[in-house]
Amino acid sequence: MYEYHDNFSDFTNITIKIPSQVLSNTELTNNQKVILGLDYTLSLKKGFNKLTNIQLGKMLNIHPNIVCKARKSLVRLNYLTRDRTIYRLTDKYKSFKVKDKRQIILLGYIYTNRGLSTGSKLLWGEYNSFCRTNENYFGSRKFTSVRLGCSKESVSNWTKELLNEGLIDYQLKSGYCTKQKVVVTKDFPNTK
Repeated sequence: MYEYHDNFSDFTNITIKIPSQVLSNTELTNNQKVILGLDYTLSLKKGFNKLTNIQLGKMLNIHPNIVCKARKSLVRLNYLTRDRTIYRLTDKYKSFKVKDKRQIILLGYIYTNRGLSTGSKLLWGEYNSFCRTNENYFGSRKFTSVRLGCSKESVSNWTKELLNEGLIDYQLKSGYCTKQKVVVTKDFPNTK
């Protein structure tokens, strides 16, 4: 189903799944988390990732040199193995212990979005993981920063980015004697 060729628009069909052990791992950068998430997704489909650094960079809107550096460090840290042009995921990511086992997903519209930083893309996935279950996102910045392995300030900055791009919104939810502001992901604009 996934051919490796130069038609990058075909790669937007892939839904990148990022396991909670990768998402919360403070040893990894945001770019490494997204790349490792793609490797995880492709390992479920094909068992390997054969995309070049240039293909991966165009797909994820990350400079190919940054992709190359991230992949080399993932191999050095033993998250990936490399055999010429083929990258395979190891089980090392499973050794990172987490309480929250939710994985996030990144859709093509998100990971190809040039207006978003990699951290914002991960935060969108976190917010969307609650919206998909008909629950609302009540997580504090502290909870979210621990979950994403980043600072509270980064969560604030990425939330502003997502608001500016029109990808999230706030809603006021009323409960028994309470009112809470919750984050909801919005439907994508028509891209056709």
